[in-house]
Amino acid sequence: MADPISDIHLAIEPLLRPWFPVARWQIDAVPAPLSLGEFQRLLRTTAWIGVAWREFRIDQAAGRRLKGVHELMLTIAVKNAGGIGPRLFGDRLGPGLYPALATAAGALHGRTLEGFGSLHVTRAAQAYADGYGDLTVAIGAVELQCMTMLAPDLGEPAAAPPFTKLVSDWEAAPAIEGAPTATDTLQLPGAPAP
Repeated sequence: MADPISDIHLAIEPLLRPWFPVARWQIDAVPAPLSLGEFQRLLRTTAWIGVAWREFRIDQAAGRRLKGVHELMLTIAVKNAGGIGPRLFGDRLGPGLYPALATAAGALHGRTLEGFGSLHVTRAAQAYADGYGDLTVAIGAVELQCMTMLAPDLGEPAAAPPFTKLVSDWEAAPAIEGAPTATDTLQLPGAPAP
């Protein structure tokens, strides 16, 4: 098991793939919020869906457990030079935003993620990327929630889940011959040596 955030995030694409085939749709993990530069880079290939984990809101009645709501967002972008109608409704040249939004919402709403809980669509809407004036693009968003845990009770480090090791134990770059040994000690100019 990876951490719960990664597991939930990575579970979304397989649920979408039967409806959004690889030959026609690119699906990427993206940050939230998506920067304009990232958005422009990703739009070079459409039709496109970006999956972003947004936040975890802890239930006020959770007590000592990290129980609450994971929130995710899909950004859907389609291109069609045929005008506003084809961009929104689709035609023989490309998918429309409205059918894509409805399909994504229907494919995910009520689906159970093994070991976590059920997905619930909380919002689907058109969107706009501020400063991006490409008139061939239509953009939408589908927001999702999954009520579950943020992390298990970790207890003692020796018994902690494997994902916790990524926080404190990873492979560092090997030493380069002749280069000074890396340390975590800072030597400020003019300060006495440690």
